[in-house]
Amino acid sequence: MKGGRAAHFAARALRHPLSHGGVPHFRSYMEFRAQFIAEFCLPDEKRKAATTLETSAHHQGSHSVDEYIDEFIDLAEEAQFPDGAQLVFRFRHGLDSKIEAKVAGMVDGRPSDECVQDWIDAARLVDYNNCANQDFHSAATKTRATPALPPVPRNLGVPAFCALSAPPFRPAPVAAALAAPTAPVSRSIPSGVPMDIDLSHQCSGTPIICRRCKKPGHIARNCSDQFDIRSMTTDEREDWVMGLLADLDAVCAAASVETLAEVPVTAEEEKSKGPEEGF
Repeated sequence: MKGGRAAHFAARALRHPLSHGGVPHFRSYMEFRAQFIAEFCLPDEKRKAATTLETSAHHQGSHSVDEYIDEFIDLAEEAQFPDGAQLVFRFRHGLDSKIEAKVAGMVDGRPSDECVQDWIDAARLVDYNNCANQDFHSAATKTRATPALPPVPRNLGVPAFCALSAPPFRPAPVAAALAAPTAPVSRSIPSGVPMDIDLSHQCSGTPIICRRCKKPGHIARNCSDQFDIRSMTTDEREDWVMGLLADLDAVCAAASVETLAEVPVTAEEEKSKGPEEGF
């Protein structure tokens, strides 16, 4: 009475005393029952139940056998369908086809086609046997899937007559588990030595010296000398020649001075120098 049309029915019954001076909506239980049946009970439930038995709405489908039997009995009672071949036919028509075929093919104890209760009992028995058979096969499958453990050898000792001929039996040692392979350790690559191309990016205080001409201010790829040999420009050759001549003059002058110092002075030269020194 808390939802749908039933909730509205209860609300009207509770509001009636407030609007009619405290007079209740129903004066007796029989009046309430009659009004409730008129509001919520269909007048032709018998016809509706009989129509349901004629269609596929009462078929078992995905329901269990017990659920189907309960629903079929309710519909048969509401439709007031007499027991007999027609009711058995409707029960068989809605029952699961596999169960119906097993019940109909029974050699011993096949139910009568005139009693629906016999068919209900037989259907429940077949369903119970099917469930028991499924449980048996599922348990057998699990048992086969479990690997059997190998028998553990026991040292039964050595007979006295063969104690000297053969050593006692010992089980073979179990091989140790292989160690898991480990990933190789990567070796670090040493840092390389910077080349001349990298020296142009350094910000050091020492000047950059070309490895070709040994002059500061540029590197080998920017050097005016195209080859790694001794080369001189015209000005450099003139300066070099002038330097050689200057060195030669200096050597000659020094040699002449030494030669003059080694020459002896004659008596006539001393006499000619004497009056000058006395003066």
